[in-house]
Amino acid sequence: MNKEIPIFFTIDNTYAPYLTVAIKSIIENASKEYNYRIVVLYQDLTVENMNKISKLSNEKFKIDFIYMKDEFKLITNRIENCYVRASPMASTPSSAAIFLNYIIQSLEINYLGYVMINQSLT
Repeated sequence: MNKEIPIFFTIDNTYAPYLTVAIKSIIENASKEYNYRIVVLYQDLTVENMNKISKLSNEKFKIDFIYMKDEFKLITNRIENCYVRASPMASTPSSAAIFLNYIIQSLEINYLGYVMINQSLT
């Protein structure tokens, strides 16, 4: 069984076309020795865009979508003992990074760390 590498993206409808290009590039350049699990965190993504992105999956590339508003309802800030509220900023990479550890644990993924790109590449 090949080791699985998780890859996380946070997007909305505006960035769906760019995600499609990024996933195609990953698939074309990926090592055959591994399987990949692409996890798309979103708050505003149409079914049409999800279907376009999902069509890129294959036996080596699994693509999952996580609706973040549902996840925010389950998370509490244990230090301050208060509820975390979803906001328009919740779909941004920096906001998603706050919840990344929780999401990884809930998906039972093993990882060593992450890289966050917090700027537009266009």
